[in-house]
Amino acid sequence: MKNKMYVSFVISSIVLSACFGPLPAVSIQGAQPQDGGSVQLSISQVQNQPVLQSDVAVEITGEGEQVQSGAAHHSDVDLTRLEVGDGRYATSPQSGYVYTCMTSFNGGGARGTGNWMNGDGTWDATKKATVDGSVTWPGSFTVSVQGDQRVFTGNDLPDHPTGNFPISSSDDAYQYDRNPNSIRQQSITLTLPANPAAAAQPNCVGGEVGIMLSGVVIFSAFDAEGRDAVAHEVQDACDGHPQQSGLYHYHSLSDCIEDTASGHSALMGYAFDGFGIYGYYGEDGAEVTNSDL
Repeated sequence: MKNKMYVSFVISSIVLSACFGPLPAVSIQGAQPQDGGSVQLSISQVQNQPVLQSDVAVEITGEGEQVQSGAAHHSDVDLTRLEVGDGRYATSPQSGYVYTCMTSFNGGGARGTGNWMNGDGTWDATKKATVDGSVTWPGSFTVSVQGDQRVFTGNDLPDHPTGNFPISSSDDAYQYDRNPNSIRQQSITLTLPANPAAAAQPNCVGGEVGIMLSGVVIFSAFDAEGRDAVAHEVQDACDGHPQQSGLYHYHSLSDCIEDTASGHSALMGYAFDGFGIYGYYGEDGAEVTNSDL
């Protein structure tokens, strides 16, 4: 068990998802690009077994620089009483909700209610279990600029250690989340416009919402049951875990991607609208809240 730093579901969801409105002038979930451009996200297992392939709006403007482990946050948020965001999705832009393309959730998730759930709509991050282990991987992640596009390739194996997956029956996390999935190398290719622009209307977001500079895909705030994934599911010390096809992913910012100690947060990745995903702090190091977004 490891005490960790979190922001609430509402803050993390807004930062990672609601930034899709306004959208750049490209497509999300099959919508037609406004500028006639073409962007692709393709993820497949290296064994030629498909994991995910869809047309989405993706643009990455960072140079894929390496970041160091050990994120530190100086938050005034009460980590013992974080709001649970179960069902906080909407079919149009709405403050405090995720504007999601998916409104039917029929998958599985954590099997039990953790002792960190307070029972009053809040949860205690200081009590939450994490998956044991420290496994290193041969991660590969590159970025290249080709004309007006930025091309990302990688294998979705992180540049930081992960926990042991599947979760072992000897792990304290097992009594709450029996994730049976193994981390598997993927083949990721993103062909992206180099300069995102705001679209006239916001669009919904899908299950995958961005990619982090650790080389790992970041999913939306929900688990497969439409619940607050960070609150219910058990992740490893770097806030990741694999889904059924072995794709290692986050649902929140990773503690293993370094944020700045003061001032504006560092760039940590990019959302699929092309705009950057940063840490918890905005101008002058002030913590970002829903009202700031």
